[in-house]
Amino acid sequence: MIALPPDVAARYSLTQGAEVNILDLNGVLVLSPKPSVVGAMAARIGRHAKEAGLTRSDMLRGLRRRRKEAAARRATGRAPAGLLRR
Repeated sequence: MIALPPDVAARYSLTQGAEVNILDLNGVLVLSPKPSVVGAMAARIGRHAKEAGLTRSDMLRGLRRRRKEAAARRATGRAPAGLLRR
């Protein structure tokens, strides 16, 4: 655990338990906030959706359809479609 002065933590939006990258440059430690994987993934999905011309409604409709398909496959003991596809 590393304790930071409150003003430094606030400046970088670091809260208790936040993950940071630590780089050792010949005895000088450099700390940097780890980017949010969830935030980065959401941004990437948003970019792809925009490029494909999809609206939020389109994406929600597709999500509901996939969830319904997954539930039906679980009921029959088969893996949900799309989980193993790339």
